[in-house]
Amino acid sequence: MVWLMHPDAEMEQMQLPREDKVMVNAFTSQLMKNGRGTEEMILAERMAEQQNEFEFTRMVRYEFPDLIPQVYTLVGDQTFTPQPRFRYTKDRCYPLPKDADLFHHMIRISDQVIDKGWVYLDMKPGNVGQFQGRVLLIDTDPTSFYRIPPIADDVERRRMLRFYRISCHMTILLYCLNYVKEVDTLVLQEFIRSHGYTEEIFREIYMTNPMSGEEIARHNNEVAIERGYPVHVEEDDIMDPMAYIRHYGDYRGIHALTRLQQIIHYKP
Repeated sequence: MVWLMHPDAEMEQMQLPREDKVMVNAFTSQLMKNGRGTEEMILAERMAEQQNEFEFTRMVRYEFPDLIPQVYTLVGDQTFTPQPRFRYTKDRCYPLPKDADLFHHMIRISDQVIDKGWVYLDMKPGNVGQFQGRVLLIDTDPTSFYRIPPIADDVERRRMLRFYRISCHMTILLYCLNYVKEVDTLVLQEFIRSHGYTEEIFREIYMTNPMSGEEIARHNNEVAIERGYPVHVEEDDIMDPMAYIRHYGDYRGIHALTRLQQIIHYKP
């Protein structure tokens, strides 16, 4: 949950500038949702998860300083209730207009991340924002944003990077087709054509098995330890690209691959 400590209207009424940071926290109902055990146990687990994401954001900002908003520890958190909670603030980003530029921004960021050996799976308009003229990733979850384990064999490494790149492109194409009606389908079709994508390529990627969650978690935990960040991810929490392709791609009973075919064969 991201919120302002003082609403814009309140700041304007006092003739003060809008706050440039937002608070990251969660309502009690959100923290307890689907939790198991006593309230104290659930709260401790959720607070640990939030602190893990805070530290992870710090780590990936070091990797991508122009792509991740800055996060800040809170001074005097005891002034907020209820307690105990883990709260922090981050640079305030604003939504981007829903248009063709948004689609291309998401593609560009996805490619930028993969070019550095990482993957960001949950690319959608709500997870990007603008800050001081830059487009940033505003949601950093280590279960869907992780380093791709290195592969010694060059051919296999290129194959794996290709798999992740096209998977991310498929997710963005499908999300925009199904949920961002402001992006013309012709824009999506032209992107597919310019990249030489076909129904066969999409089907191949869809049927490919990615790396195991165990391998991904082990590598990312080792990197975090090496760099001195208290970040840890469990193998069972690691998301694979197909989960997002299916989640955002299947639409009103229509399979994701069929939706991609509809873009390819679209006629205005």
